[in-house]
This record gives sequence, C-alpha cells and structure tokens, in this order.
Amino acid sequence: MKNRAWLPNSVTLLNLILGFYAIILIIREQFVIAAFLIFVGMILDGIDGRLARKIAVDNPIGKELDSLADLISFGVTPSLLIYQMYLTEYSILGVVVAVIFPVCGAVRLARFNAVDSTDSSNYFKGLPITAGGGILISFVLAGASLPSVVFIPIVLLVGYLMISTIKYPNFKKATPFQAKFIIAFIGACLVIALNNPSSMLMNMLVGYVCLGLGLHVSPIPKLARLFYTS
Repeated sequence: MKNRAWLPNSVTLLNLILGFYAIILIIREQFVIAAFLIFVGMILDGIDGRLARKIAVDNPIGKELDSLADLISFGVTPSLLIYQMYLTEYSILGVVVAVIFPVCGAVRLARFNAVDSTDSSNYFKGLPITAGGGILISFVLAGASLPSVVFIPIVLLVGYLMISTIKYPNFKKATPFQAKFIIAFIGACLVIALNNPSSMLMNMLVGYVCLGLGLHVSPIPKLARLFYTS
C-alpha cells in the first residue's frame, strides 16, 4: 500500500472488520445489531471507491481487497444471518441455500474483476453483491414478519440475479432524467416507509431489483436507454 492508497484501503478493511464482527454477533444471536453493522459496511463500500478516485490513486491492491471484503461482508455474513434466523429448521436444504448465496457472490465479484471492471458503461451486469447482501439484511432491519420458507426463494433469486447478465443502472454519471428519477424514487420509498421507517432500506433495494427486472423485460428499448446511457 503505497502513498495515499492506505486511505481507501483502510476504509475497505474497516468494512471487512465490521463484516467479521457481525458474524460473531450472529453466533451470539444479536441479529439486528449484526444487520446494522452490515448496513454500515454498505456505506463504507460506497466510500472507498469514490475516495480512491477522488485522490487519484491507481490502486490494484485496493481493487482485490475490496472484493475480498465484499465477499465476507455482503456474501458470507448476510447469508449466515438469514440461515441462523430462518433456515436452520430446513436441515440440509437450509445449508445448501445458505451456501449458494456467497458462491454466487464470489462468481459475481470474479466476473467483475476479470471482465466488467474495465467497462465504462452506465450499468452493472448482474445485481451488485452489495445490493444483494443488503436485500437480505434489509428484511431483518425492517422487522419483516414473513414465513421462514419465503426466504428460500428470496435467497436463491437474489443469488441468481447477482450472476445473471441483467443490467442494473449504476447512476455514477446521472443524466438529468436519471437525477429526477432518483429523487422521485427516494421520495416514493420515503412515503411507503412512513409507517415503518426501518423499512426504508428494504423498499429502496427491492425497488432497485424490480427496476432492473422491469427494464430487462421492457418492450420499449428507448426506456432502457434512458437508464443505461450517461
């Protein structure tokens, strides 16, 4: 870690530390606190890359470090959380479902590092692992009262979306239309969350998943271009 690279790398390592400590909390059955730490890790994950670009650091080590931290914080830890809370009663099936999620996350990260990281397009190929793990922990933070069996298809679907080639807007260079959409989208999520503010993250991430799926099946190519071009 040379020169100023230590700064974004330190943020990445903090994300990893929080992800690991969340595992300890899961073992202690402190599930909500563990979910909150993963949420903080999501914020840190959004900071480290922007920080590296801000200080103009060419940081190949940071790129690999970020992927390793993401796999723990947003692949392994959220899956373990859902397993401990909802899937233990399903014996081997629960274990298999829980294992599939971080495996999909690892494939998603490997593909990004090998192929997609040099792509300057205004979209992600497949759901980012940060969003995937975020969806799982958002149900915990929202206190969602869902039958445990529902989490089997949820985990499998989110895992599939990560390794799929479905395009998800990244909004890194938002156009005026995209900026207006983001404002309207957040506003709608806020209104929906008025009765349960803790559901805000769940509303936003589920909405983001639906956006990608909707654009993928949309019969109107022009609509998709509005989100995928900068």
